[in-house]
Amino acid sequence: MTYLKNISAILNQKKHFFLSFLFYLIVAILILLLIGNKEFSQLINTFSSPILDSIFYFITYLGDGVFAALFIVFLFLLRLNLGFVSLFSILIPGLITQVLKRFYFPSIPRPSVVFNNFIESNNWHLVDGVDLHSYFSFPSGHTTTVFSICCVSILLVNNKFYQLFVLLLAVFTGFSRIYLSQHFLIDVFLGSIIGCLGTFLVYVLFNSFFEKRNWSRFSVFEMGIQKFIKK
Repeated sequence: MTYLKNISAILNQKKHFFLSFLFYLIVAILILLLIGNKEFSQLINTFSSPILDSIFYFITYLGDGVFAALFIVFLFLLRLNLGFVSLFSILIPGLITQVLKRFYFPSIPRPSVVFNNFIESNNWHLVDGVDLHSYFSFPSGHTTTVFSICCVSILLVNNKFYQLFVLLLAVFTGFSRIYLSQHFLIDVFLGSIIGCLGTFLVYVLFNSFFEKRNWSRFSVFEMGIQKFIKK
């Protein structure tokens, strides 16, 4: 019951974020129904430009494992409990995505395979420096990661404008996977759900666990200093 009460309390406190996330999901569903999964990728590919190439080439790294690791380390340095909670909150949804894409849907092709004829005939825009992958498309790992980071961030900060800004960053990062011809919208759609909702549920569970052990009082720096003094 306590777990459910915590979920309800946080949902109410962060309602602006979760309502915005719901709006994003509805828009994605409408695009899938009215335009189509593959057709949306084709449409996006026609709006390419050098400026957009540069923007999405760099923003996609927000969903990279290296950025996630740096984010977790930063929280460890702030508070020990934040580090552990963020570690599990980002790691578990990420593992779920990897299990799904590598063991349940390994043969689902990426845009580079589906649109191979267009690519070979130079009728498909490719961004320089992007290594295209062929399979393990569903769901998107980068999208899962960035939405996990996004969810942890909004759970730590109460400012609603910050929450909406972080959500926009996550949405653009997910969109970059489509723009860079690495994923389809359906991959990004499921990745964002796993990343956001999965992280939220794991965060609430582990946050209560570590708070009961008073780990919120210490940062890595403080614990290191205490050990040094005791010696």
